[in-house]
Amino acid sequence: FYFYYGSVALLSWFIVFASIDRYLSTSHLLYRRSFSRSHVACRLVLSTTVLSILFYGQVFYCFVADPNQFPVQCYSKGAVCRTFNDMQFLIVYSLLPAVLMTIFGCLMINNVRQMGRQIETATNNNILRRKRILLVPMLLVQIALFVVFTVPLAVSKLYNSLIVLINLQLTSEDIARETFIFNVTVLISYFNCSVGFYIYSLAGSLFRRELKRIIREIINKTRRQ
Repeated sequence: FYFYYGSVALLSWFIVFASIDRYLSTSHLLYRRSFSRSHVACRLVLSTTVLSILFYGQVFYCFVADPNQFPVQCYSKGAVCRTFNDMQFLIVYSLLPAVLMTIFGCLMINNVRQMGRQIETATNNNILRRKRILLVPMLLVQIALFVVFTVPLAVSKLYNSLIVLINLQLTSEDIARETFIFNVTVLISYFNCSVGFYIYSLAGSLFRRELKRIIREIINKTRRQ
């Protein structure tokens, strides 16, 4: 669970950073575009990874294996840990990233519309910006799918915790139904971990060209060794 929670949280925030990067790179202001650099991205990735490692250390204390637990046997113990973990999962993994993605996605669309009204000369910088704009529609699709794949699990976790906190008595049929729904939402959330690659590889010609170029470079370097 430690690696699972840390990995899915990093995935969410990396998509957030990608949305912010697309917003900055499509801005007409040079000052904002200056933040869309590889060294800035590397620093964000490193700092976010370290924070995730520290932030999810509570898993080692809160999670315990118990065959009588609901909805699954390995889950948070006690009311405090369960509430904290599920609220943390809902906010950090699902709601907050989704809100930020939506905000910067709308700002990104506004930037693209403004750029469409401008008359640009065929310089290298403008060509680079056009390439970045081509990634905008695919990123917006990825954001929409992120919401679809992550929110159900977060809501299901919170709902199951409320059932335990208010000590609601469930029949064996209710338990089976809620467990089934929880497992389905978990399964759906796994699609979020791989959907980005297929969106970009199937719908993005620019992504496919860059992927082929990278593969060719790796093959050429391997042959020269």
